[in-house]
Formats: sequence, structure tokens, C-alpha cells
Amino acid sequence: MAKADLTRQSVFQGRQVLILSSVDWDAVWQRHHALAESMAKAGAEVFFVENTGFRDLKWSDAGRVLGRLARILSHAPRRRGRRIVAPLTLPPTRPLFRALNAVYFVPLLLRRLRRQRLRPHPLVFAYLPTATTLQILDSVEPGLVVYDSVDNFYGHPSPPADMKETESELLRRSSLVLATSRFLYEAAKAKHPNVLNIHHGVSPGFFLSPEEMPSAYRRLCYFGTVWSAVDFAPLKALAESGFEVTLIGPVKEKLPPLPPSIRFLPAVAHSDLPRALASYDVLLLPYAQTPYNLGVVPAKTYECLATGKPVLASALPSLEGFEDVLYFARKPEDFVRVVRSLPQTETLKKASARIEAAREHSTIAQFRKIEAAIHEASLPPHAPRPAGEKSWRAPSWMEAVLRGFSWIAFFFAAARALVLLTQFLAAHFLGPEQYGKAHLLIAVASISQILPMLGFPLALARHGAAQETEAGRQRVVSTALTVFMLWAAVCGAVFWPISTWLAERFGLGGEGWTLALGFATAVYQVTASSLQGLGKFKHRGEVEAIYGIVSAAALCLLLLSGRRNFQMLIFSFIAGLSAATACGVWLLRSYIRLHMDRKALSDILLFAFLGTISVLAMAFTQAPGRIITFHFRSASEAGIYSIYFMATAQIALALVFMASTVLIPLTSRSKSQQEAWAFLHTFSPKALFALVAFFIACACAALFPLRDSYPLRLDLILLFSASGTVILLHGTVSAVYAARDLNGLLVSVSGALAAGLGNLIFNAFLTPRWGLSGAAASLLCGYLLGLGWYLFHQPRSAD
Repeated sequence: MAKADLTRQSVFQGRQVLILSSVDWDAVWQRHHALAESMAKAGAEVFFVENTGFRDLKWSDAGRVLGRLARILSHAPRRRGRRIVAPLTLPPTRPLFRALNAVYFVPLLLRRLRRQRLRPHPLVFAYLPTATTLQILDSVEPGLVVYDSVDNFYGHPSPPADMKETESELLRRSSLVLATSRFLYEAAKAKHPNVLNIHHGVSPGFFLSPEEMPSAYRRLCYFGTVWSAVDFAPLKALAESGFEVTLIGPVKEKLPPLPPSIRFLPAVAHSDLPRALASYDVLLLPYAQTPYNLGVVPAKTYECLATGKPVLASALPSLEGFEDVLYFARKPEDFVRVVRSLPQTETLKKASARIEAAREHSTIAQFRKIEAAIHEASLPPHAPRPAGEKSWRAPSWMEAVLRGFSWIAFFFAAARALVLLTQFLAAHFLGPEQYGKAHLLIAVASISQILPMLGFPLALARHGAAQETEAGRQRVVSTALTVFMLWAAVCGAVFWPISTWLAERFGLGGEGWTLALGFATAVYQVTASSLQGLGKFKHRGEVEAIYGIVSAAALCLLLLSGRRNFQMLIFSFIAGLSAATACGVWLLRSYIRLHMDRKALSDILLFAFLGTISVLAMAFTQAPGRIITFHFRSASEAGIYSIYFMATAQIALALVFMASTVLIPLTSRSKSQQEAWAFLHTFSPKALFALVAFFIACACAALFPLRDSYPLRLDLILLFSASGTVILLHGTVSAVYAARDLNGLLVSVSGALAAGLGNLIFNAFLTPRWGLSGAAASLLCGYLLGLGWYLFHQPRSAD
């Protein structure tokens, strides 16, 4: 195609075009590719975004996924005005996938397009009527949207559940709809006022002069993607009847048994295809009679006709009107009969008619029609967006959770990684006995922190988020902090002598480490929860990161000094908690004032009391295994228990805390509750096994470097990994309950208490008898008991 033919007064000249394709660039040549090439030759700057996903992934897609990842990591190729962009997106088939696309993957795609100099207001050609397409349109601010309907997506065996809604929205935004078949045209015409039926075009290289009729028609060829849309029964019948059948193109799916005489050849470049087809006598279009194929006019139809060769096709409804230029067959035996009769039925006149029919639908002719239609359609969408409306729908609770979680996850993951590194360094350098003593003190501190902290963290997270105004949030936070500071001062005076006695009772010295660690933890948790309740997720993550950084740095400094005792680990944590608290106080400085609001106080005290049960339950999770193992077995076994706990259960508790930090504020409204429960109902056994495998990997990775001092035991790895999985599930459900209302909070805290008390009771019976295995089994059984409590109440609580 000569460039001068297309650039003359073209609407594409100097314009940016974004093609949101339903195929990849390296796929068999289709309308998407032809349009991209024609637009580039017409002077447009084309951004070709490959398939963003439509159906769920299968194992057979592994090669395609790896190829996509390879293209993402490489530089986007640019060919004569075309940029090929491989998007990292998930198929929009599940709420979680759509939320991940909206929060992470679509913004990533847009950043890549902006780096390649995509400007606002491009002309957009959209092929997939999905949530992903709409999310991209929300971001690119298109100047004009054209919906090119080339597939009968309603006939697809597994379309996205919301496709009807998303296609309606895409139609509303579109100024022009193109259809490639009468079936698709009629479907679109019922929903949009500006629809054109424009078939696929054919490139000039396919046009051949009619040749002398062969004496026999033996060599038959199908070219294109070899997949389930193809009807393989006619191919089998033709091959078994003695004809030479060749399939040219990529094989996308597992094929049914076929005769060995059928030859498979790899795909060839589109420009080389006419030469590859020259040696065949008959071209085949054997498509299955499926709902999906109802609307299909194969892109290769006019390419086949342009060769002048006989074309034998399945009698698809979408090919009505082609009777003069195609041979049709309905059954496999009909295909055989038609090919055998070709020496009598085929003429040069028919060959010339096929070529002329194709010439009327050349790429240039079809492109001119599209160009004229776009020129006329350079108007607003047929149903303009209402003033002030910014997106096709409100973000789901899951998207809000992911956006908040992204800040929390970034800083929190870094912080927890540093805390775990601190733990493992201490385990390595201190040895099981000293490490066991350190964790005994941590266990006792987890109990001593209960009285000063109560349930203030939960009250602040819950009530701070529930306030609609900044003044309301300030009133609640100031009141809660005032009450907490007064209460903590009283508790400190009372607890000092008790703390000294506890330390001496367990042979840990009388330096007051228990009181210091317990109070440092309590003050930090209340400060951090205030940021959480105010929705300051980034700041909440930052203070957690400071805790991890300072704790790790303090331990490293102490190790460099040559000290090797359990107090160094405790001091490191106190230093980290104190630094993080100081940062949190600075960030909350405008809220820290002596203030007492009676209404806020009554609500806060109620939730502080109920939240105390959750804190108590957490102490029953952290303390019994360590204390009872220390008392009945030894400090060394307590150290071994602690390292297994840190490598599995502590990671699960960290993930629960991270999720709860976002879930409690964001699922406190009725609609968010419904969406959260709907998501929890989708949890599958495959996901359960994946979580267990994840915790097994964590345990092995953490314990293998320490195997000289801490034994690798299969029973402990399995028990603690199962415990980590159940803890994660239990904590997630608990957070959703806690966010709902007072009744939900009661279920949440009672379920947490059931898990903690179960762990305590099982430890009392099992650990003295079975040692470490009994302690690990107690943790698992306790949390199974708590999870069972939630499942028992769930139907009534999820309405």
C-alpha cells in the first residue's frame, strides 16, 4: 500500500491512536494488526496494547504468560510509527483480579504509556468490553472512543460475570461502533445509534491472477490459529479420504486425535503468507457451530478469496451472503463430497468472481470507510457522562483496601522483615537457652501490657475511621489519648513492684525489663492505632518501618560490643518501640491535647473494654507455649519453640495485623461488609493448600541456616505451618467481624478469646506430656477452635 494513498487528508495524520487489542502482536494476523499498520502509514502514532485478558488463566497458558513477561521486561518495540506494549494485567474474571488491576496494574500500564509519550485525548480503538478496558479509559482521557466489535463475546464459554454491565458502559462512551458481521451489527444496533458493518480487509499481496484449473484438487490448507473454534471432524474426514491436509499456524490448545497424515506447519509472517499458500489447491474455513462462532466472519475470508482458489467453509450463519464465492458444507462427508466434485464445478469465472469480491474489501477500501466514519463521528459519546461523574463505577471496598494496603504493605513488610532478621540474628548468636529466656520475658511482657493498653488500639482504629468530619476525628482521638495517658500513668506506678517480682521469680534479673517492654509496646500500639484510625496509612507504615530499622540497628550495635545475653534482644525492641512512638507522637501532635468529650468517651470505653479481650487473647497466643515449655521442659526447648513460632505463626500474625490495619477502617460500612463477606466465600481448598505451602517454605528458609543449634523436625514444620494458615484465616475473619458493629465486635473478640484460651488449655495438658510437639499442636487446635466459632456465627453475622 503506497503511503501517499493513505496520508491524503487523513483523520489519522499526526494523531495518537491507542489500540486496546484482544490479541497479541505476534498472534496470527488479524484486523487489529491491519488497522494498526494502516493508521501508522496514514501518519498516526499508534500504541498497540496487547490483550489485557478476558477469561480465566489455564495451565496451558503458561507458555503465553512467560512470553508476555519476557516482552514486558524487554523494551517495547517501535516499528514505523507503532509501539507494541505488553501489559501486565490479570483477567477481569474475579473481584480480586479487577481490584488488583485498578490499583496496581492499570496505573503501571499507564505509566509505561506516558513514558513512551502517550498524550491525553488519544483516539482509542477498544476490542474487549471488560472492566480492564474501562479502567484504562478512565485514566487516558480519550478524545474519541471506537468500539470495534469483532467477536461474539456472549458466546464465549467463560465470559466475565459483569460483561453485560461493562459492555453497556463501553457502548455509552463510544462515539462509533464497528462490527465485522451481520450478527454483531444487529446486536450493536439495538444498543447504539452509530454502528457500521465493515468487514475485514485484505492486503494487496494476496491478489493473484486466475490460474489454469488443476486436473485434481488434492492439496488442502487451513491457515490461522489451531484451537477449539476449528471443527476438526471435516479435517479428519478429508485426511481419511486421501486428501493432503495441512494446517499452518500456532496450536493453542490440546487437539482431538487426528490422522497422522495431517501436516502441521508453524505460523508464517503475514507478508510471506501468499507465497506459502500458492502451492495449495483448496483453502479451508472449517469452523465449529458454536455460540461463539455465531458472530464470526473469519478475518482470513477475503484473503482466501483474493487468491482465486476454491474456498470451502462451514455453513456459519455469519457467512450468509457469501454463497456466490464460497463453497459451503455442513457435515464432514459434505466437505469430502464438495472437494471431490471441484473438477466438475470449478471454473475460471468463479475464480475471477472471488478475486473481484475480495478487491471490493481490500485493506485500503475498508480503511477508507473507517476513516470516513471516524471523521463523521468526531463528536462526544452518544450518552455523555453526567457532570461531576469521574468513573464508570465507585471503587470497590477491595480496591480501597488494596490502596491502603499498598502503603501498609510496603513499610510494614520492610519493618517485619527487619524484626524477623533481628529475631534470627539473636537466635543465631544467643543460642537456644538465652534465646528461650528472651522469649520468656517477651511472653510475660505480652501479659503485662494488657492492663495499661486495654482495648484502646481497637477503639481508636474503629471510632477514628467512623467519624465523617475532621473535627469529629480530632475529638475522638484527643479524648482517647487523654484517657489512655492518665490510665497508663496509674498502671505504671502499680506494676513496677510486680514486674520486679516476676523477673526474679523466673530467674531473669530484677532490672524491670518486663515492665519496660510491656509499657513500650502498649504506648506504641496506641500511638500507631491513632494514625490507623485517622486513615493515615502511609504514616502508619512509616512508624512501623522505624520500629524495625531501629530494633535491627540496636541489636547489631550490641552484638558488635561483644555482649551475648537475652537482655540485648529486649533492649533492641524497647529502643525500636520508643523511636517509633516518638515519630508517631510527632505526626499526631495536632491531636494530642487534654480533651474529654463525654459522648466519645462512652463509646471509646465500651470498645476499649471489649478490645481488651482481644489483647488478652493475643497474650494467650504468644505466652502459654513459651512459658509452659520453659517451666516443664527447659529454656533451650523454649528457644526452639520460639524460633519455629517466629518463622510461621509470627509471620501469620504480622499479615493479620497488616490486613486488619486496613480492613477495620474500610469495612466498617454496610456495603463494604457485604462485599467483604462475598469475597471470603470464594476462598477455596487450593488457596488453603497454597497457604500451607507458603508457611512450610518460610519455616524451611528460616530454620535451615540455624540447623546446627535448632533441629529441623518435620512434625514441627507441619504443625506450625498449619497453625500459621489457620491464624491467618482466623485473623482476617475476625477483622471483618470487628469492623461491622457492636454485635460483630462481640463475635470477633469472643472468637479471639476462644482461640487464646484454647491454646492455653491445650498447652496445659499437651506440652508437659509431648513437649514441643504438644505445644505446636496446642496452637493449631486453639485457633481451629476460634475459627470454628466464627463459622458457627457467620450466617447470622454476614447478612
